[in-house]
Amino acid sequence: MNNQSSLETCKELILFLFTCEDLRHCLKCLSCVTKGTKGVLQERLIQQLETIETQKKAVKSILDKGHAMGYYSSSMPKDSLRRDNEIENGGTESETNIPIKKLYFHKNVQNLSGWKVVSSRDRSGLSLFTFKLPNKVRNSLFCSKDSEPSRKCLMLRCVDISEKSDLPFDDCYPLGMRIFINSQDFTDLLPREIFYSNLDLKHRLNAPTNLNKALLKLSKTTGLEDSLQMKICFDRSLNIGSTFAFAVFSSTIKTVEELLIETTNKDNKRTVEEFKDDLEECLSRRKGIIVESIKVSLNSSITLEKIKIPFWGRNCNHIVPEDLETYIKINETTESWLCKYCKSPCTPDDIVVDEFFIKVLQKHPNINDIELFPGAKYKIVGCKEMLNIDNSKVIKGGRRSYNKIEMLMSDDEEDRSSFLILSSDEGNDGENSEKHSPLTVNSNNNTIECIVLDDNSDDEQPPKVSKPRGHIICSPKVLVNKTETKGLRKRPTLAVSHCLWT
Repeated sequence: MNNQSSLETCKELILFLFTCEDLRHCLKCLSCVTKGTKGVLQERLIQQLETIETQKKAVKSILDKGHAMGYYSSSMPKDSLRRDNEIENGGTESETNIPIKKLYFHKNVQNLSGWKVVSSRDRSGLSLFTFKLPNKVRNSLFCSKDSEPSRKCLMLRCVDISEKSDLPFDDCYPLGMRIFINSQDFTDLLPREIFYSNLDLKHRLNAPTNLNKALLKLSKTTGLEDSLQMKICFDRSLNIGSTFAFAVFSSTIKTVEELLIETTNKDNKRTVEEFKDDLEECLSRRKGIIVESIKVSLNSSITLEKIKIPFWGRNCNHIVPEDLETYIKINETTESWLCKYCKSPCTPDDIVVDEFFIKVLQKHPNINDIELFPGAKYKIVGCKEMLNIDNSKVIKGGRRSYNKIEMLMSDDEEDRSSFLILSSDEGNDGENSEKHSPLTVNSNNNTIECIVLDDNSDDEQPPKVSKPRGHIICSPKVLVNKTETKGLRKRPTLAVSHCLWT
């Protein structure tokens, strides 16, 4: 039987370090089902770990995978979060393995200093430690050009390890924290503070601190030595009951394009059949309410531009797509990785490219909205035809353009009430006018091109105009005020019965 420390190590790997691909690999070794969300996969693998019949094989597959991925080695302490009495009384200690949120924009991450733990019970509220600057970071930093920033990064990470309920730990900084490197103050490099009024506590963004600017400044002032000393202090009275861990890491930064390619190359896709099942569940999710259809936008909710790569998160409770490249860009700084619609965790490991919406966007590149119906059938908003993704027509979209109509008022002082309605294409001398058939308004097929109404002379013939593209038909009825006084005639009001456009 496996000892308790091995089981605890396996659970730490499953809950804090393994990605979905790692979990599927271990489940495949145990001949288990590999489909489902990350939470389902974790629960399934832990169940195999706690079952006597499969425990030995499960421990071996988990530890082998952890060792192969660099998550685990035999030299690591078995209980990474255990502290002795000195720490409980406010001392400082180095930790080697604290589960912390994965950074997807960083690769080749290396802990240079080890974790330094300091409690708010420490009278000084101070942490001092020294670390060596790798030559790769130094060379990359000082050889890079202004137009091309260094891909190597030196960063500080800090976590509050007093609360173990939400693991892995997220970046969290003490209130009133200050940071010094080689006795120079670099507090301004910490993530910005967030507060909504002067009464609120000033918490910082949950993101790592990039120290590259500090290294550049030190190299120009005091010179950059191989070993750097960092001092971190904070206000104990504002952080009562908290214990923080600090560490300095080196890494290589990924670009948005690299992470986009890496994410799309994973075999994480939702097929059309899977989309149909999810749509049925979405339409019938609320008990007692029948939802016949759902209107979905094909534009990004972030940029309002057309979606290029539609995706969906495994933990999401909706079917609305978002643009993958845009989503990755907005997480470049903080790496919060929360769905913009339902706020569920949606890391690159949880992202699923949606094949249904890929086909919709390919068939209808200029359509902004569709209406979804059961069976993954849909309509273009504004159209009546029901479409199926397997045999739908290619629709380019666009709006119908109408000819403009101009109203020309008479400049004659004695004839101010007369007006003329013309087509905007009159200046074309009748060009292409033969394409428009004359409009008939009675049984004698009399063609009416234009009607001129004049309250001064009913016998005057209207001027001849070339045949316009647009035809306006106005009723000859004139509404006249009955209480008309002698010598004063009110201008009649036209009663327009209808207008027809061609």
